[in-house]
Amino acid sequence: MYQLKKAADSEGIKLALSAFGDEFSILEGMNAGISILYHPIPDEISGRIASGAFQNLNWGPMFSVYYYQKIAGTSEWETDLNLMKEWSSYFAKNLAPEPEFAGKLTELQEEDRLNAEREYKSYLAFLGRQKNLNILLSSGTGNLHVYPGIGGWKEMEILSGVLGNQETIRIATESTCSFIEAPHEGKIQEGKPAFINVFTEDPFIDLKNLKTLQRIIAGEIYYDLYKNSSDRKSDLHGKKGQSSSQKKRGKQK
Repeated sequence: MYQLKKAADSEGIKLALSAFGDEFSILEGMNAGISILYHPIPDEISGRIASGAFQNLNWGPMFSVYYYQKIAGTSEWETDLNLMKEWSSYFAKNLAPEPEFAGKLTELQEEDRLNAEREYKSYLAFLGRQKNLNILLSSGTGNLHVYPGIGGWKEMEILSGVLGNQETIRIATESTCSFIEAPHEGKIQEGKPAFINVFTEDPFIDLKNLKTLQRIIAGEIYYDLYKNSSDRKSDLHGKKGQSSSQKKRGKQK
């Protein structure tokens, strides 16, 4: 790992480590100086390394991957699937699997399921114990039962259960946008472009209010969102010939 890190540094390459929750791999990567880590960290590691060392990490925990691994094929999974369908009509129509699908893809015995549950609780305990972590919103889309879009929502739901809504939204905006070097850095700052989401209900009160998104302001472009296409067609703000989905604010050329 040290040699790999040294070679990457010489080429100006940043390494990211996917440790899959393995304690030895996490420690080896951190000792080698790798500062980007994906997948959970078990709480047992807390006694083996100074807590301040974790503050140097950019960490994408991907809890949703492990959440679905432990409930796949159970009644809890079916309940969660129905909630996700209610959350997203697109998911329900285009991506949602049949309930029997989970049972076919998991062969966990009862002992394995108990171990998965214990490991998951350890991951959440680490999250709750540590302070001032640089957490990234990373859903693990592509893993078992983690789907595009809906996986990000599930990850936020899990994070908010430990950290609260405000910190979870900060992770999804300021922390993650700064990491990927977005021009706006997930903030509203004087002299910099503003990317703003406008909601009719406050997501700080309830993350489900993210569904009330009405407008996205991306620099000089704004997008209005509607519940259905007929609403969109009947409420165009731009002049004739102007795109209904992209309209520049200010003087039109």
